[in-house]
Amino acid sequence: MCSQASKKIGSHARFSETLLSSLWASLYDYAIAKTQVKEHNYCWALIAFYYATEHAVNTLLIMLASPSLFEEPLDIWNSGRSSLNSLKKHRNKIFFLKGYLNINGFEDVHREYYKTLCNLIGKDRVERIGMILDLLYELRLLHNYEGLIIAHHRREDIETMEYIPKIAKMSCNVAQHAIATIVNAFLKWFKDELLKPLLKEEYFLSKALATAHIHHLIQELDQFKRQARGLRHYLREYLAKLDQTIEECKKLVEYDKSIKDYKYEKIVESFIKQTHVSSFRHKRDVYQQIRYLYSSLIEAAGDRRKQKSIESRALKLKKATR
Repeated sequence: MCSQASKKIGSHARFSETLLSSLWASLYDYAIAKTQVKEHNYCWALIAFYYATEHAVNTLLIMLASPSLFEEPLDIWNSGRSSLNSLKKHRNKIFFLKGYLNINGFEDVHREYYKTLCNLIGKDRVERIGMILDLLYELRLLHNYEGLIIAHHRREDIETMEYIPKIAKMSCNVAQHAIATIVNAFLKWFKDELLKPLLKEEYFLSKALATAHIHHLIQELDQFKRQARGLRHYLREYLAKLDQTIEECKKLVEYDKSIKDYKYEKIVESFIKQTHVSSFRHKRDVYQQIRYLYSSLIEAAGDRRKQKSIESRALKLKKATR
């Protein structure tokens, strides 16, 4: 396989892995928020509703960036070479969705993103998602940091606290609206803006990439369903739409036939491998940070025996990943 083809496969694989991870994070947080409302843990529910919506917005932003942003491995939210770097901050995402585009860095690119997004779902919907994210952000700050609310949000004898359950239920409604709008936009985009243009290109690689994208979505959705097994009743509508879109896309690319073709199979295999390899460095850093924090917690708890065991395993891992 030539280097140019390998590079294109890599960019699409990295893009797909990052995009779908953000989508699953949104749906998972939304389901968790619903469980917290049911259990009257309103502070945690509001925090989770915010992050569910923010991850959904991240899905939109990654969609807009397209595979071209992933031509080389980089941390899209932290690298100065990434057009999404300046949209990492919560407030900047809100400003962007509300149409305030003079955010430091990549202003021209953001204007193009905004125009594309308005064409995809309509300017009114974009601004409404921005308003919802803004409101949920303010609520998240209150319920994350304000001790008066955290300590008393279940007190029925305090008049103001009567609003908290109502706010949580209304937050559920607005978060659901934003997430549903974004999931619908993703499904339409996946079929019309990602797969169809690839299928129109007169290149075998492009058509194989369309098959690979569907294959990856099928794999990822299956894994997500297993992870969210106890929460799936909260996500029934979204999962059904994803299943339906997959079936439509499989027919579009003749998936059942192409996936058995040896030439397509090799491209798909390379694509899936790249989804793991391309994010390995980032995952490795995250996993090492988790191990370090776990080790530090063991030390803080005063368990020296466990501490030595953790340090030994961490050293072996470091040697293995060099």
